[in-house]
Amino acid sequence: MLSYSYELDNAGLIEVLDRILLAYVFEFGNRSVVAGALNHFRKGRANFADYIIGEVAARAGCERVMTFDKRLKGSTGFAVL
Repeated sequence: MLSYSYELDNAGLIEVLDRILLAYVFEFGNRSVVAGALNHFRKGRANFADYIIGEVAARAGCERVMTFDKRLKGSTGFAVL
């Protein structure tokens, strides 16, 4: 996990990801997917990777992502098994 590897809490991770998104020296397959996932991460309780998966799935036309992660309960686009 990024937060573990770099010893950042979620607020620190959000700040770093915001800066990376604003720096156009970085290339993304789809910058809007990353930005959307970051917005969900900012408000949510799950890991950033979960929200990336959710954004990719939503843009592919999926109604929801099935997950065992209880932190995503009630999150738009996810169904907890």
